[in-house]
Amino acid sequence: MKLKGRFIFHYGWQSLLSMILVLLVTFGAFMFLGFGMGEYEMKRDFARGGLEYMGDFMEEGEVEVKFSQKYLDAIKEHGGWLQVLDNKGHVKASFYTPSDVPTRYNPAELADKWERRTESNYQLFLYRGSSEKYTLLYGEKPKAEQWIEKAKQDGEVKEGELILPEQLKKELRKNDASLQVFSKDGGEEFSFNKTKYSKDQYTLEDLTSNATYDARYETDISSRYDKETGRTWVVNVPHDTQIQFPYSNAQSFEEYAIHIFIFVAVIILMMWILFALWYSRRLTKPTLHMVEWLHNLAYGKYEEPLTKRKESKAFKKNGKLKRSYRLFREVNTSLAHLTEKLRSNKEMRLRIDEMREEWITGLSHDLKTPLASINGYAQLLVADEQYNWSKEEAQKFARTILQKGAYMSELINDLNLTYRLQNDQISLDYEQVELNEFVRRCVISFINDPSHGQHLHFESYQESIYVSIDQALFQRVLENIIANAIKHNEKGTNVWVSILATKEDVFISVKDNGSGMSEETKINLFQRYYRGTNTEERSYGTGLGMAISKQITQLHGAEINVESEVGKGTTITVSFTSVLHNAS
Repeated sequence: MKLKGRFIFHYGWQSLLSMILVLLVTFGAFMFLGFGMGEYEMKRDFARGGLEYMGDFMEEGEVEVKFSQKYLDAIKEHGGWLQVLDNKGHVKASFYTPSDVPTRYNPAELADKWERRTESNYQLFLYRGSSEKYTLLYGEKPKAEQWIEKAKQDGEVKEGELILPEQLKKELRKNDASLQVFSKDGGEEFSFNKTKYSKDQYTLEDLTSNATYDARYETDISSRYDKETGRTWVVNVPHDTQIQFPYSNAQSFEEYAIHIFIFVAVIILMMWILFALWYSRRLTKPTLHMVEWLHNLAYGKYEEPLTKRKESKAFKKNGKLKRSYRLFREVNTSLAHLTEKLRSNKEMRLRIDEMREEWITGLSHDLKTPLASINGYAQLLVADEQYNWSKEEAQKFARTILQKGAYMSELINDLNLTYRLQNDQISLDYEQVELNEFVRRCVISFINDPSHGQHLHFESYQESIYVSIDQALFQRVLENIIANAIKHNEKGTNVWVSILATKEDVFISVKDNGSGMSEETKINLFQRYYRGTNTEERSYGTGLGMAISKQITQLHGAEINVESEVGKGTTITVSFTSVLHNAS
């Protein structure tokens, strides 16, 4: 997946996840609020708030019907009773049922009682619910109506005051209920324990709407009209203020709802803070790592920032990115490549500086001796009047100066060449060359030089061999190897130059039967200046020849090796391993 698509997917699913969590918390809050509201309604008015839950969570067995104990306790607390009726009106189960309640009902009779078309001592409530077998019949005699009946029966008027039984007074005070008696014209005649909810006059709406929509009001108002006296008895009872809401000390449902919403808001805020911390950690951790990495690069520290344990922050030990860094995979990989490139360039630059210093040091050292010779002979020539040199002597001095100048020129050229080879500043000009003829010409150039006292032999391969080489540079290799064999052996030494080939490889061998080399000389043969020369010897001696030969050979993808023992001669072999060649 590309970086843009990965960003969209990454941030998309995280946003979706956070939204789902918020919705789940909100849904849970509403469920909790609904549960609290159900508990509130059940305790305040079981008939309207608890009967429905009771019917929906009824356990229907083969023999009996079971209910949760908390619903049964609520029935008892409200002074009510419950019967479970089958479809024929038979009572299958009953709880707290008074003796005056029937055990079997005629459907029409029950309907009349429920709709209060016939007299009943109880207020009845029916609920069918999800059950197809049973109907719940709940009945209760509201306390307010009981108090009105008791006040009418046991109360008396003396000297313009209503005298009530002490037990009734206690119950009214305990429930913070008020009792008022109104005359025909609506004026208040008597009252007891009036509260802030009591009114001096009640309207039709107060008395009828409260009975029908009591959930909208803070109190329950029950009234009874006495036909004989024309008086209206009213009991005003506040809703139960002692209801305990789950996990809250709220005194009303509205307060409980506010508590729930505050709780949900706090939970959502905490979730948002935790999500922000988690998200910022996942985002800032790799971002700060990359910023620190770039800071290192800007100040020349070409390495990835490491942990206290000297381990990579972004990469595992197996080289794979850690999980929190995978979002920025391309950035981290690019930074790793950039760091490696800058470090490589720095190392190359340091190597070039080192080579430059070495080149200058070597050049100044190697030019010091020939320059001293040139300066000395030049001073001798200038002092001709003092010494009166002969023509032959002057020519000898001039030849020496020319020889030293040629040596200096060759030395500078060799130093330039080895410097360029070490710093990959030479591009090879490959050509297909027939190797037998190429080597033969190099050998002949040495045979034709009468100053050599060694015996050179050439042995070609029986077939033509074609290799791809840079002729000028590779000729330099062969000349250096042959010159080394001639220069460091006594006159009369035999030197054999031969070409060998296998199916895959080609070998050029230069072998002599001279004095051989010590182990130390073999190890350091291809090091610059190791064997060295002095300017009194004939050319072939800047001290860089074998080092240059190895560099050129390696540049061709070939190898150069030496075998030698003291007193047994030396063999130097150039092998073209896995280099294109054709035999025909």
